[in-house]
Amino acid sequence: MGDKLCYYSGKWDRDQRSGSGGVMIYPDGVSSYTGSFRNDAFNGNGQLTLKCSNQEGTVTSKHSYSGGFREGKLEGSGSFEHGLTGQKFGPNFANNHFVTTGGAFSKPDTHQSRLDMKKSFHT
Repeated sequence: MGDKLCYYSGKWDRDQRSGSGGVMIYPDGVSSYTGSFRNDAFNGNGQLTLKCSNQEGTVTSKHSYSGGFREGKLEGSGSFEHGLTGQKFGPNFANNHFVTTGGAFSKPDTHQSRLDMKKSFHT
């Protein structure tokens, strides 16, 4: 993503994103987060959309997650849909992983959806 910054509109507390109703849009213009923040990280309930690109860099679809976050990671009740395969994960997540019925962890593969949420600006 180079040195481009994210757009952020929402509440601040001691120079950190904080509170509900925040909106962050990433430089790709497709990836976004809408929801709650605490200590500059996704925290509480929110909706995350991440772009999926082919090898040429063309956006082909989007991953989507709606549900709980804790310290910037998928946590608690939620629903994740893989943009390329349509595979759905949920309803339980812990530390960015889907928790299977047997209690095992599985991480949805979003290999082309890495974002640096520390680089942002606000209005």
